[in-house]
Amino acid sequence: MRGQKIFNGLFLVILILAVSSMSYGTSDMTKQGVAFIKAQRFNEAIKILSKAIKDSPNDTEAIHYRGMARYYQGDIDGAIADYSRALEISPQLTEVLTSRGVALFRKGNYAQARKDLTRAYSKNPNDTNALNQMAWMLAVCPDKRYRDGNKALDFSRKAIQIKTTPNYLDTLAAAYAETGRYEEAIRVQRKVIALLSQEERLNNIEIYLKRLKKYEAHQPWRQTGERDDNTSSKTAEVKKIKVIQPPPSKTTGKPAATVTTSAKKQTGGTGLFPYTIFISTYQNPDISAQKVLSLQKRGDPAFLSHAYFKSTGHWYQVYYGWFKNAASAARMAGKLKKRKFRKSIVVKKPYAVQVIAAASRATLKKAAARLRALKYPSYQVPDPGTGKTRLLIGAYSTQTVPDKLIETLGKAGFKPMVVLR
Repeated sequence: MRGQKIFNGLFLVILILAVSSMSYGTSDMTKQGVAFIKAQRFNEAIKILSKAIKDSPNDTEAIHYRGMARYYQGDIDGAIADYSRALEISPQLTEVLTSRGVALFRKGNYAQARKDLTRAYSKNPNDTNALNQMAWMLAVCPDKRYRDGNKALDFSRKAIQIKTTPNYLDTLAAAYAETGRYEEAIRVQRKVIALLSQEERLNNIEIYLKRLKKYEAHQPWRQTGERDDNTSSKTAEVKKIKVIQPPPSKTTGKPAATVTTSAKKQTGGTGLFPYTIFISTYQNPDISAQKVLSLQKRGDPAFLSHAYFKSTGHWYQVYYGWFKNAASAARMAGKLKKRKFRKSIVVKKPYAVQVIAAASRATLKKAAARLRALKYPSYQVPDPGTGKTRLLIGAYSTQTVPDKLIETLGKAGFKPMVVLR
């Protein structure tokens, strides 16, 4: 299923709960529990949610969240118990049915998992998560009695018609593979990897690559136990809850951090060129640098963007051009597709790493040569009103992604900083 394996250093960017159908408000203790889950402090989340439940025994929201914390912690039986308790109080909660279905799948109770998921989407035919979870089970269940590739395709397509995400497309690829349509599975899985790459969600992309290799070998995917990716997985849709500041850490006394800060904060830049075109991604710095340099020699404004994640290492993305708006980027993307660029996806990446800003061509050329030697091809954009040109590396959606690059360039003698492009 859409499993919840916790990778070392992986921040839980989503919470697995939809509460839009619930009529009550979120208590302060429940909000604190949510904050603890985001900080991966599951024991503390369970403690404070248990207090909330003690105060309000019929608070199905707190009970569901505690079940999620237990699930993340690895206490599957405890999670199932909480989900069941919530359903005894409010049998109509489709998001809780979906959560319990996921947990039951992980336990190997496929019959009951299918029953819960069937009830969930029957109660709400537009519940994309329930549809997607059922499609995943029908496509990858290790017990052939619960597999049906054609039905998996039907459920997956219904979910995607309502909302398209990399996670849902990943399920579609698995369904194609289960029906023996491997070329389509390969095409969709490559799209999944491209989308995750352009969104800089590379922390656990390795599992998507493993699935792609399976499909390329004309083999379907089989999931035993929990699903081993959670970049965008959920057991239900997310309703954003205004979460109070995470409670203080017992060790530092400071609020629990949910977002890291960049080694160098954004201190300048024009913000004139926030859009670019994603072309490809590699884990080999030599191949990526060669790709960029080859395009640059042909006069194409290609450049390299480096990101590092503890779980999967270094990634090198190739981008094309810098644009003031999405429309101009889209026009160029259309031209690139005519030139047989298979992946030409317009993305908004407002940040870059600035190495220097200088008026001297010789200074810029010298710095660019040093960067190439480090396998970091750079690019230049004007700095209006100053007469200078800015030497940049990469394109990023946030200030924190290039922290490793900042560190590397600093050791090489540069004084880089994250800026608006």
